[in-house]
Amino acid sequence: MKKLLTLIAVLFISAPAYAQETINVNVKKDDSYSDAIKARAAVTAANAAVAAAMSDPSSSIKTPLEVDLNNFTTIALIGVNLTGACTTPVEWAMYRCSFKRFKQLLSFSPLTVLNPIEENKKKYKKNRFFLRDIKDPNWLYVYYKESKQGVDDARSLVIRDSKNKVLYSATHINVAQAEVVSFLTDF
Repeated sequence: MKKLLTLIAVLFISAPAYAQETINVNVKKDDSYSDAIKARAAVTAANAAVAAAMSDPSSSIKTPLEVDLNNFTTIALIGVNLTGACTTPVEWAMYRCSFKRFKQLLSFSPLTVLNPIEENKKKYKKNRFFLRDIKDPNWLYVYYKESKQGVDDARSLVIRDSKNKVLYSATHINVAQAEVVSFLTDF
């Protein structure tokens, strides 16, 4: 018993010596409030310079829409390419994000919006345009593309029918996405 008490006493006395650790604390100095304001002003000035260099909003309708959209039930997204939709380098993931964002843009449409990736992922991986091969007279086939032309944002929208006839075609410069597709959601 005496040996046990001695062992316990030695452990309690020597344990704190072995249990000590060195902890390094790194202090990061944040920018001052005035530095943050100056940085924000520089970004704002750069954005103002880009906005000043942009062209006025314009639309060029090559083929006006002359059909009644109430005769259709579905919007099939065939080709959608949004700038800045994703940051992943994998190409199909970029398209997936583009399709998802564009479908959200059309979410207020009375028509059903088909995203090919959500419809059938396997078919999409084999053929990105598999919905185009489904010829349904009640469907609208939508192609949408965004690109940068200098500081200007260019948006192109083409809508076809099941016979591949162009029902609507337009190019827009510096016009918001929602405004480009508003006729598909506001009828």
